[in-house]
Amino acid sequence: MREETPDRGVELRRRRWKPRDSGDEHEVLEVAVPVVNPQSTTRDSAVDGDVLVGEIPISNAEVPPADEPLDAAAVTILEERVTAYYPRADRLFTLTWVASTDDWEYDEHGSPAGEFDLEDSTLDAEEAVLWERE
Repeated sequence: MREETPDRGVELRRRRWKPRDSGDEHEVLEVAVPVVNPQSTTRDSAVDGDVLVGEIPISNAEVPPADEPLDAAAVTILEERVTAYYPRADRLFTLTWVASTDDWEYDEHGSPAGEFDLEDSTLDAEEAVLWERE
């Protein structure tokens, strides 16, 4: 079983609803990741001392490859890479935030065998779980 809390100083700060330009809202997790020389280059992150704080969308998320807003099943971390997983019946969408470079990547994967499972469906077996939908 993978660990539930990373030891590297990553902090889950808060969960909140945030308005979008379109007028509706989406729910985000604020995740603080310690990085060397943190620099924010996007509107979804901010520098706070020696950490970079990213806003990871978890409900009503607009993930570019998807046709509709998605709800995340889980958010994981591996080193400075935070990944949100948005499973659908026929495919798996991911949003990855690389805190060390403040890069955001969206991707689409084939459907995991059966239902989404944190043990078998994530990109890397070493990822630690930051948040999981109840």
